[in-house]
Amino acid sequence: MSKPKIASSRLKTIAQGAALLAGGLLTAHAQPFSGSSSGIFNDPVGGPDNASPVTTGIGTSSITFGKADAANATPNALKFTGASFSDIASETPFDVGSLYYLNGSTVGGTTLESVGLDLSLSFTVPSLGLEKFEFPLSITTTPNNGNQAESADYITLPAASSTTFTVGPDTYTLKLSFGQFTGGGYLDSDGTFRVYEGDSATAPVEGIITTDLRGVPDNGSTLLLLGGASALLCCWRRRS
Repeated sequence: MSKPKIASSRLKTIAQGAALLAGGLLTAHAQPFSGSSSGIFNDPVGGPDNASPVTTGIGTSSITFGKADAANATPNALKFTGASFSDIASETPFDVGSLYYLNGSTVGGTTLESVGLDLSLSFTVPSLGLEKFEFPLSITTTPNNGNQAESADYITLPAASSTTFTVGPDTYTLKLSFGQFTGGGYLDSDGTFRVYEGDSATAPVEGIITTDLRGVPDNGSTLLLLGGASALLCCWRRRS
């Protein structure tokens, strides 16, 4: 008659462990965040197609890149504008800021292949202070020999920052995407922010503070879950 008791004990142990893990996840998702954002551009990369990049404003929130190809032409430009956020739950989209892009007229070989957006979130709730996240923006400048859509330059965001931060036992990172906008361009189905030649547009930048760390190297959440699974396995073996 002892086997049913052992089986019952095992089930109880597993249920308690699962409840603890689920409770931890629910606690993480319930965490509210308040604060404000700011961003600057760093680490410009010309790449093989742009051997002589020309930039201004690196280290600030507003840059130009590429050499204007005529006296009255303007180079390409990027500007990030931050925003405030209040009582945002994790796993919930919110406005991090906006990105302005001007598709200017430039000399070939002088633009950029990528530039880093160093995004800072200053948290007042919880009182974490400043947390910094790195987002290398991929910049595709197209030759102007097709139709309006084919001649549009575009910006691609990485899926997530490699930077993480912790609140208690929970590990978070920041994921970004472009929101819908109106202006001289469009948001493509692949998520890229595209701006027509000689035009400009501003795209909202939407963020999610998340415990989903897929694609982020050396993340703490994965280790936490693996540790929980190991603890359950040990309990099972001890009960056997």
